[in-house]
Amino acid sequence: MNSSPAHRSGSLPRWVGGLLTSLILISPLSRAAAAPLPQTEITSQAVLDALSTWFATFSGYEFSQRGWVTVGDLAKARARLEQWDVEVYIDPNYLNETKAAAAYVDYTNAGLGYFNDLVFATDPANVAGATVWHEVMHAIFDAHDDELLVTSDEIYTWYMEGQVVGLGYLMAFENELRSADCNPEDLEREWTRFNHFMTISAIDFGTYGAISDAGKDQLTQLTGFQVPDPATLRGLYESSGLLEKCGGTPTPGPTSTQAALPTQTQKSASTGKTTSSRMFLLDNSGSMEGERILAAINSAQATLRGLSPTTEVAAQFFGVYGCEVAVVQDFTLDHTAASQVIADATA
Repeated sequence: MNSSPAHRSGSLPRWVGGLLTSLILISPLSRAAAAPLPQTEITSQAVLDALSTWFATFSGYEFSQRGWVTVGDLAKARARLEQWDVEVYIDPNYLNETKAAAAYVDYTNAGLGYFNDLVFATDPANVAGATVWHEVMHAIFDAHDDELLVTSDEIYTWYMEGQVVGLGYLMAFENELRSADCNPEDLEREWTRFNHFMTISAIDFGTYGAISDAGKDQLTQLTGFQVPDPATLRGLYESSGLLEKCGGTPTPGPTSTQAALPTQTQKSASTGKTTSSRMFLLDNSGSMEGERILAAINSAQATLRGLSPTTEVAAQFFGVYGCEVAVVQDFTLDHTAASQVIADATA
């Protein structure tokens, strides 16, 4: 879920776009003549399959099975993508300048290379699910530009990004809830992390700020995406009786993610298998784009490979939302899992 999707390409006013489209339709020049040929054109089904696979990652969790959270409506996405004006291409050269994995392009100004198209750097199945969904949402919003309650649909897409990242913390909470040795204090610690992220970091994810309740309702109507606030979700978990699986309702734990980490380390060490601990802290802000983030990833992984199997490791990313730090990997002896999390870092 830690992805850095591209912003949609800069667009012209709709009436200008319509005029340009008309000129191209009557011009002897084809789309191919106006810009380099895309590497590959694919069907929208590849995008829908990628989304379906991504949605399925949430399906095993109570919040999904009980309908408390809806990541997106595949039917709404299909309806938009199957319209005549949305085509899908794999064109890594086109995205090379932005170093992005995907983009929705409504107009490319003077270039006129793509019109209302989805462009991927590789097969959508190999692109982070949140990134695919981010760009498909742009395609949906483009058909409703005049109705949007926000000044830029980037506000909606980045609001979604923040909420999706937060769901990772909610999944960790449920993983602890259904573990054989579930501990009320550890469970509350996971909830604290989720609540902290959703109430502090997710609000301004992507630096676009919070959206109104009316905006949230419109986002749900257009895409099916809906994540209740933490207080509402907590009430649902409590009223369902699920928390009783962990020895009753947990007592309040630390008030911040940072306060929770030392206790998590002690828990791992208490097993007797841990001899030392290492924390990897990666800057994934925009200034790390390109070779810098790759160098940081390679350095961290090289260090990780040199550690003893009895050294527990954790990872945190910072830089996406100011001074906030995202715990992306709690302390673990599973170095392979930690290495994969680090590999997923994007600027």
